[in-house]
Amino acid sequence: QAMVRQNIQDSEQSRLQLHQLSKQLQNEVLVQSSVIAEHQERLEKAKIETVIEEQQKETREDESKDAIRELGEARLATFNLYNRCRSTHMAESRPKQEAKDVLIGLRYIEERFKDLEAIVRQAQAEGLIGEHKIREAVVDRQMVVTTRAAAGDGAAGKAGGAKGKAAGKNNEAAKGTSQALGNGSGSNLVQ
Repeated sequence: QAMVRQNIQDSEQSRLQLHQLSKQLQNEVLVQSSVIAEHQERLEKAKIETVIEEQQKETREDESKDAIRELGEARLATFNLYNRCRSTHMAESRPKQEAKDVLIGLRYIEERFKDLEAIVRQAQAEGLIGEHKIREAVVDRQMVVTTRAAAGDGAAGKAGGAKGKAAGKNNEAAKGTSQALGNGSGSNLVQ
């Protein structure tokens, strides 16, 4: 009987130890689960932040590409305008080669526009350019077109002749006809 009691006590002790160990392991599992949950939460936040950062990076890259494209377009437009000014400049002071620097090109364009402005002012002061003379030129051109149309087709000539007479009497009609011819309005030619 002593042996049975001893075995029962040993078995009770083993059960208690097993129960304590089981509780300890459960506590450790809960603690580790909590740690894992925290890490997973941080991972999710990091993923979200990464997506946001990537979107911001793409936006910045797109903006920089657009800025570079606009800068390139501005440079091309400047050099195009520079070459146009250079090709219409008849004086010997005209640059012989293309500008490699945008600022040099812009300075030349500015000088060329100032020269052209001075020429226009001088012509206006001398009476060579004026609203009345431009209107006369538009009416004269319309008369030439009307005369040609009349020679080619009698009905079209009558309609064209009527337009030509109306253009001579009515300034607005002359402007409209010149626009239809692709010449632009008389007021645009003056300025």
